[in-house]
Formats: sequence, structure tokens, C-alpha cells
Amino acid sequence: MFYGCANLSQVTCRSTNTLPSQCFYNNASLTSIAYSNDITSIGYQCFYGCTRLTKLDLSKTRIASIPNGIVGNSGVTEIVLPATLSSITGLDINSFRDSQLKSVKLMGMSDEYMTANKDKFNRFGAAHNIDFVSSSNTVWQLNSNGIGLKPKLVYVISIAIEYNGDNILRKMYNDITRFCSMV
Repeated sequence: MFYGCANLSQVTCRSTNTLPSQCFYNNASLTSIAYSNDITSIGYQCFYGCTRLTKLDLSKTRIASIPNGIVGNSGVTEIVLPATLSSITGLDINSFRDSQLKSVKLMGMSDEYMTANKDKFNRFGAAHNIDFVSSSNTVWQLNSNGIGLKPKLVYVISIAIEYNGDNILRKMYNDITRFCSMV
């Protein structure tokens, strides 16, 4: 479709339900793309080689799977996936192969889903530097050996806060402890 268009920098996709395979392949000048919510399918290597594209927000699409190499060899460091992608089986084992990804926001996957399916993320063992973010904004990452998923530890410097005689910090600690015991 736009394979190798060297000067294409912005695209708005309207009235289409499919972005075919290699649609924007090696479009080194592409910096932004806007979608309609009609898109239900994206082909393999759709954004491969789009070196100036840094964020890919697919949250308004209705896709249910992410194909092989969608952002390979591109500049994309952050991708937001829609709520319609509600299962790890919708991600191809090579979806993020050869990518610069640092964050994958999974709008359709809750903390409960992530906890119950943490071992299924083993397929992304080579992508241990990627943070997977659940629908409730909890940050998850692969264990250092690429096997299993765990909540990412965030260091917090805190001050005890009193509100109406309640120690808010103690309540937060209890909530965090309860959550960590789930994983």
C-alpha cells in the first residue's frame, strides 16, 4: 500500500478495516498515524522499518491479534493495544521481534489475568527489557531469565500522612502487600 514511501510523514486511515501486511514497510519518514475505530486487522510487519515512528496507539482499533514483526526495526518504543485484545494468545511469539519497544500497554488485560497467565508470557523471553502494563496501569516485567512475569518493583520515598487520624501510608502498605501476595 505505502511500501517504501520515503517522504510519507503523516497518515490518517479512514473507512478501512484492514491495514495489510507491510503496509508502511520501511517508511523512514513516518512520524504519526491516526486510525478510525473500523480497523479490525493489521498484517505482519505493518510498521517494520518506520524508524521515526516512536509511539503506536492502537487503542481505538478493534483488532484481536498482533502479527509477527509489527514494529520490527522501527523507532517504536511504546505501543498501546486495544481492549479487544484480551488474551495473550492474540500476540504472535514474534510480534515484538527486532523492536526497540520499552512499554506495551495491554488495555484488555487486567491484573487478575496477568497474574493467572504470567507463565504464558515466557514466549517473550528475548524481550525481557519490555514493560507490560495492565489495564489498571500496573507495570509487569519478565523475570531476568525470561521465564514468568512479575510486577515491576517501583521504589517510593514516602512520608507518613495522617488524615482524620488514619495513617494513609499504613493503608497503602497493606494494599501493596495484599497485591504482591496475589502474584
